Amino acid sequence: MKNLINILIITGVTLSSFTTLRIGFIGPSELILLLAVLLIIISNRGLLLIKNNIFIWFWIIFLLSTCFSTILSFYYSGNLKEDMSSEVIAYLFTIVLIISYYTHFLRLKKKEIDKLLYRFYIINSIIFVLIFIYSKIYKSILGVKLYYGERLSLFSENPHQLSLYIGVIILFGLLFINKPLLSLKNSIIFINSIVLINIGISTLSTTFKVSLTISLIIILVFTILNLISNKKTRYSVMAIFILVSMVAILYIFIFHFEFIYNIFANDENGLGRIWLWSEALKYSADNVFVGYGFGTVIEVESNVIDTSEAHNILLDILLKAGILPAIIFVILILYTLFKMRYHSIYLGMVLFVFTYSMAGFTLKRVILWFVIIILYILVTKSKNRIKV
Repeated sequence: MKNLINILIITGVTLSSFTTLRIGFIGPSELILLLAVLLIIISNRGLLLIKNNIFIWFWIIFLLSTCFSTILSFYYSGNLKEDMSSEVIAYLFTIVLIISYYTHFLRLKKKEIDKLLYRFYIINSIIFVLIFIYSKIYKSILGVKLYYGERLSLFSENPHQLSLYIGVIILFGLLFINKPLLSLKNSIIFINSIVLINIGISTLSTTFKVSLTISLIIILVFTILNLISNKKTRYSVMAIFILVSMVAILYIFIFHFEFIYNIFANDENGLGRIWLWSEALKYSADNVFVGYGFGTVIEVESNVIDTSEAHNILLDILLKAGILPAIIFVILILYTLFKMRYHSIYLGMVLFVFTYSMAGFTLKRVILWFVIIILYILVTKSKNRIKV
């Protein structure tokens, strides 16, 4: 039963993460994810873990706050917002996934989770490398376009969906690098990472480049700090680290400061993200304590857009449910990062999905909760501090 559930989880997460068959739409990925949930419930005799599941308590507060905001908004306006039911269903489905996956992973041994993640990495790597090679020759497969304009998007009209997932796969690969460094396995992971980075770059997503760069820098810094704690390498490593950091900072500010500014000042729609965030904040200021509820839209230069299009997960929460769930979400992420502090790669992965979420996607992304929950449980199952 466990092996079947693991296969369904890998398949469901994969399909829902880089295709349009994701949470909020009916399709094969949802059916596979739901089947995995049903099998988890059956194998656990209906006893799912909620009490110590810190992630689900955020969702309960978020949903209760959003429902209250929706009722309050309806009371004053007298109008029900469009597409509210589909949004509620999507959120409820996400909650069921979180409870089920948390229960399943917590009852697996650490070695079993490591084996699951390795299979997840290998299967996804093979799929993406083959499709990427194919996309260099053909622009579509079975009538489905692999590009969204000039941007590689595979089976989705949203290239960010692909680039987010690619970043996660790249970072998962770092978990399986072992000594000796110059081994066949490590060489394959290195070559595969280069190919995957090229796939991410082909999506033309600046958010991918920034988020991955930040996470890799954090991984490097924490790894170096661990080396510094070793007396034999402390002073030489510190000197090299300070020198490289100074050169990198000078290079960025002298030659690429404009590029850093453009990361936030522009996106493919021509709307500056900092400006868009400021507009969303102004809109939320009128109702900062309770939010506006489900189906919230904001008006930007006569264009009505959903809150998720503000390109910021925190603003999406703030606009829907108010300041309390937003603060709790920040605390949840900070607590998760704190738990990962002794494992640099785990820390980098959580930081990657969080950084990307601050500029690109919403709470309903399956891969966000998959990464956070499985790494959180891996840390919980570790008897000793893991330092990488």
